[in-house]
Amino acid sequence: MTDPVLMAVDGNPDSRTTLDGTLRRRYEHDYLVISEASSGTALGRLRELRAADCPVAVVMAAAEMTEAPAGCAVRRGRAGLPGAVRLVPGTGQP
Repeated sequence: MTDPVLMAVDGNPDSRTTLDGTLRRRYEHDYLVISEASSGTALGRLRELRAADCPVAVVMAAAEMTEAPAGCAVRRGRAGLPGAVRLVPGTGQP
């Protein structure tokens, strides 16, 4: 069985590196941790994961995304991932 995915999306390289390291240390034994730098790349990866029947448990997006509002990227990913938890820190919305 494939491990479920924890995905973090953050355009800031320093915070993405910190978050990726923290997630890997804590969750890598139970989850496949994926970090992406842009919402477009993240959505492409989510499509690949869905096509491969890989379960996605959590998608986290930084509220400061530069390419597109993080909430928009997370909402666009919602259609194909009804069971995934979606987090956009600082927006007050899941």
